[in-house]
Amino acid sequence: MTKDLPCEEPQVEDVSGGAAACHNKPDSAHDEEMMMTEKLIGLLSKLLVEAHNDRRLTLGLYESAQILETNADHVMLCVVADDDDNSDCHFTLIEAFCYQNDIDLLKVDKSGELQALLTAVLTPPELPPSTSDINDNVLKPDSNTDYSCLLVEFPLDNNETCNEMIRFFNDSRVHGILHPLIKLVKR
Repeated sequence: MTKDLPCEEPQVEDVSGGAAACHNKPDSAHDEEMMMTEKLIGLLSKLLVEAHNDRRLTLGLYESAQILETNADHVMLCVVADDDDNSDCHFTLIEAFCYQNDIDLLKVDKSGELQALLTAVLTPPELPPSTSDINDNVLKPDSNTDYSCLLVEFPLDNNETCNEMIRFFNDSRVHGILHPLIKLVKR
C-alpha cells in the first residue's frame, strides 16, 4: 500500500541536455506531464518499499559507491539528489559510472525531499518508527543518514514494479530524456 507522497506539483525535466520539460505548455500537455510525473513518483515509492523489504536498498553516497565498485552488475537504479551542494566530483563520478555501466539514473531535486519521500513510504502507518522493524538508519530523525544518493538492486525473481521502472527509462530514452529530474515539493 502506497501512502500519499510529500509533493504538491512534481515535474519531470531532462537534465542531460536533451529535450527538457517546458513549463509554458498548454494545460492539457501540462496536465499529462503532471500525471506522468505522479505515476513515476508512485512507481518509485513502490519500488523503494519493495527494495527495502528485500534488503536491496542502499542509502548514502559512500555506501552506494562501495556497492557500485563491488557489485555494479546487480544495480538497477541510482537515485541522486540534485542539490546545489551535490555538484562535487563524487556525484559527477557516480553519474558517469552509472552511465558507463547502463545503470538507470534518476535525479530528485533535493535530498530533503528524497528523505521525506523515503520516510513517507517506508514508515508503516500503524507503528511509530521507533517500534517498527524497518531499518533504523532510514527512519531515525536524528540519524546522520546521507539521503543524497541511493541504489536499488535488481530483485532475485522477476518483478513487475522493476519491469515498469525499466520501461519508464526505456521510454524516456526514446523521447531523448537520458536523466529525468523529479521535482518534489514538501507539503
